[in-house]
Amino acid sequence: MLGHIKTNLHEDIPEDQRYWLIHKGGYTMVRLVEHLPDGRAMIKVAGREMTVDSTDIDRMNPTQLDRVGDIAALRYLNETSTVHLLRQRHGCNLLYTNAGLTSIVCVASAEEGAIGQDRLVSLFKGCRRGQMPAHVYATAQQVYR
Repeated sequence: MLGHIKTNLHEDIPEDQRYWLIHKGGYTMVRLVEHLPDGRAMIKVAGREMTVDSTDIDRMNPTQLDRVGDIAALRYLNETSTVHLLRQRHGCNLLYTNAGLTSIVCVASAEEGAIGQDRLVSLFKGCRRGQMPAHVYATAQQVYR
């Protein structure tokens, strides 16, 4: 039903009204109009208002967190926001994302993960956490220290 709807992430929606609507085609940014007393919510998407189950919407993070290097830094930690973060980072060729202090997530095919590995190892040698972007070698360097 909503898979074909494209919304502009820079729409003029106040931050406290930005939500993700979860549907069978993925997720779509919507504006929360009102929480209804029966466990439902009134939302607006593509200029159309509709009522949905409250469990079908998740809070959306501010756009400045779209490519943050650590999932734990998200203000609203939910499945939809996590998937959105990983998709945004992968789209910018940022294949690794920290997940707290001791875990890392890699979203890459075998070909993407194998490119230029020797050069990358030398880039991360001797670096501290926070000096370089999320990467499995940065995590290994932290453990080694």
